[in-house]
Amino acid sequence: LLHPLVGTNFIRVVQRVLSPDAPLNPWLAAVLFVGVMIAAVSRLAHSRRPLVAGLSFTVVLATILVLSYSWLYVSLSVSDGNSFTERLTKVSAAYFTVTVLSTVGFGDINATGQAARLAVSIQILIDFTVLAVAVRLLVNAARQRVMPGQPRPARPPDQG
Repeated sequence: LLHPLVGTNFIRVVQRVLSPDAPLNPWLAAVLFVGVMIAAVSRLAHSRRPLVAGLSFTVVLATILVLSYSWLYVSLSVSDGNSFTERLTKVSAAYFTVTVLSTVGFGDINATGQAARLAVSIQILIDFTVLAVAVRLLVNAARQRVMPGQPRPARPPDQG
């Protein structure tokens, strides 16, 4: 339970330090995302409580996605006021990111610029992929928890 809180606070610090008013550095978000993925998969594979590790991984990953995309959307809004139907603040960008992530899409904020539409399209594809991977990891962790007597394979079998 402590791991998601530590990860979430670390991400908040990173977001505060790298203000959306500063030039956008997408490489930092990508490195952070990949680093958390590698650490989480490694931790999940060696955890005594894989379900807890999988859930904490999902929480941290969702937090990274929301903060990274909200940072991107605020940056796009600051650099081009016509990127969205309104000028985004940190709160409205986080709100927009969560509505896209959850596929609710209320329609009150829309991407109108080409760069913003591309960013939202990429977010949808990444969100879908991350959700599928997270669900698979959680299901595998739950299976291992239900059948604890069986040895864990070094790598998951190819589901082809």
